[in-house]
Order: sequence, then structure tokens, then C-alpha cells
Amino acid sequence: MKTLPIFVYGTLKRGERNQSIWPDRNPIVRIATLEHASLYDYGPYPCMVDGDEVVGGELWSVRKQWYLATIEALDRLEGYQPDGDSLYIRRVVTCQTATGNVEAYAYFFNQPLTDEYQKLSPNQNGIVAWSGT
Repeated sequence: MKTLPIFVYGTLKRGERNQSIWPDRNPIVRIATLEHASLYDYGPYPCMVDGDEVVGGELWSVRKQWYLATIEALDRLEGYQPDGDSLYIRRVVTCQTATGNVEAYAYFFNQPLTDEYQKLSPNQNGIVAWSGT
């Protein structure tokens, strides 16, 4: 597995309820966007799927000694099973940052979207963002 930063867009962002799950307490965190995605609100958490919008989030770079523990913690939280039916799947994506494009991991929702999921609309800057705190 490549050691890549992780793009997050919901409860794992700074100030959100799952921020404390990150094992590395001193990561480098940058603002980032991801094109060709859509974001849905499910109340307690958001769901990202392939789409036509630009999703806003954060790009977390953790130190090497914390990387495996971080991926294990995030996979567990996101219900990711590499060989099974997963709530979310982890994929390699290309994010945009102030300094250019960055390859990263992101978690995409891997279940059918029902009427309970509300599609979020872009803000005045054309970016879809979740703020659920």
C-alpha cells in the first residue's frame, strides 16, 4: 500500500466529532478539494460518491510511524473491508490544493442511496461542503 495523505470531508475533519480517532496528534492538514464527486447528508455523517461537483475537505498527512495505525483506525470507522461488503471503500484520488495536485486516499460511500440521503448543493464558490458538528 502506498503511503499517501488522506482526503476527508466530514466527521474526520478538524473540529468534527471523529477528529480524535486520528492516532497522529501532529499531522500536517491542508485545505483541499476533490473534483468529480458529490456529497450527500445522512444526518450524523456525509457520504461521498462519484459525481459532477467539487467537494471541499481537508488533506491529512500523518507521520510515517503513525501511518498503519491511522489507516487501520479509519478503515474500521468507515466500515471498509478490503475483501468484503464495505460501507465505504478507500480509493486513490487526485486532490487539488493551493500548491497543486496531490494523490491521496479518500473514502467513497459503497451502499445504495435512498430518499434518506439529501444531496448537498455547491456554495457560492462552486464547492460542496458538509458541516455537521
